[in-house]
Amino acid sequence: DFPLLWLDDIVDEQSNIVGFSMFNTTHPFYLEFIRSLNLSWREGCDINPYPGPALSSALLFDAVHVVVSAVQELNRSQEIGVKPLSCTSPQIWQHGTSLMNYLRM
Repeated sequence: DFPLLWLDDIVDEQSNIVGFSMFNTTHPFYLEFIRSLNLSWREGCDINPYPGPALSSALLFDAVHVVVSAVQELNRSQEIGVKPLSCTSPQIWQHGTSLMNYLRM
């Protein structure tokens, strides 16, 4: 979250502050991600300007993107259908192991 820090009050000619960003701003989804967060910020009626993405938002985005990509790859390799499951049932989803393998890739 370094890019979100306001350092104006502590920076002077003797300051030497080094930071880095966890964001890949060249990623194809980055601009859409920022646009979506900015819209959400404005819908919240906050009068402050949008400070930029928080690391937690980026990590959540990455996690969802990884799962979606894994399911898409799994669906390309085999037909996965929708089937109701229950957490209390001993029956497991037949594609669960394959999905886990795609998630690890």
